[in-house]
Amino acid sequence: MRVTEEDASDDDAGSEVSQHDEACAICHKEDECDMLLCDGCPKAFHLSCLGLDKVPSGQWFCAVCNDGNT
Repeated sequence: MRVTEEDASDDDAGSEVSQHDEACAICHKEDECDMLLCDGCPKAFHLSCLGLDKVPSGQWFCAVCNDGNT
């Protein structure tokens, strides 16, 4: 299959968009205030829903992904 420059530019623009969920996996609200994104899956979480005051340094994995990494 041949990809045109127009097709390639559409793909490039799409790759800039986050592949994470827009809603918090806990409260299911779709605001972007203080969201923490899992580094192992598409889930997103509000810091307050996780009981956190700030974003942890380094990579962060949700409980589901963390269970698979132990």
